[in-house]
Amino acid sequence: MTRIAPTGLVLLGIAFTVGCGTKSDVTTPSTLTPVTVSMPPILAQKTRCLTAAQTTGAFTKAGLYVNLTAEPIQAVPIQMLTSGRADLAVTTPDELVRSRDGGSPLISVAQLTRIQLQHGSEKSAGPKTSTAQTLGSPTILVATRDTVTGHGSTLRRFLQAVGRSCTNALPPKPSAAELKKLKAKGAKAAKRHKGKVVIAEPAIFVYANTARNGHPWGWQSPAEWDALVRNLAKAGKLRGAVAPDTVFTNEFLAGEGS
Repeated sequence: MTRIAPTGLVLLGIAFTVGCGTKSDVTTPSTLTPVTVSMPPILAQKTRCLTAAQTTGAFTKAGLYVNLTAEPIQAVPIQMLTSGRADLAVTTPDELVRSRDGGSPLISVAQLTRIQLQHGSEKSAGPKTSTAQTLGSPTILVATRDTVTGHGSTLRRFLQAVGRSCTNALPPKPSAAELKKLKAKGAKAAKRHKGKVVIAEPAIFVYANTARNGHPWGWQSPAEWDALVRNLAKAGKLRGAVAPDTVFTNEFLAGEGS
């Protein structure tokens, strides 16, 4: 995977840092492959699986030295990725499609949240929609085409380590009776707030895109990507044609690809 610093072994000094496109120097263990992930200032629940893989040592077991860098501005992760200062970036589907429309060779390699990709796109939110992360916005993990084509083994190790950690880190899913109580509570809250608040499940289950319905952690729906691109094109937000099947891949997830 892309080596960020001039020596190829110089990365951030701690596992999780707050930065603004800059790096501190520390030597990476020579037996581990360095990977830098640039993240926007978003809700912790949305990146819970990434941090779980970090704190449980799953990345190290996979032979990776991973740095999760939290940037103060929403647009910085994509800038870090396209400039070669990060190997992966956390962003929104809308922002990825716009970047592809602008010529950036970026590809979504995993969906971090269990929220429909087209949720919050221009079709439903209007022209004032921002790519800023909100409570109900979907979140994806993005790589460059060079990383996807040239560093697939590292990418596969990274994603599958996250998938295992996400599954192991989750608390037991509530029973049907407990969910019924939560939904009743959500209905009352929605009524009080004119339908704006709905509590269906605990946040961890709403956010984490865990393995389900025969698909692994991080799986992305081709139909949802197709709908998102159509929404953006119909809203006049794209300058050219973006083929939905070129903006994402599931091939590096557990049980997918070769």
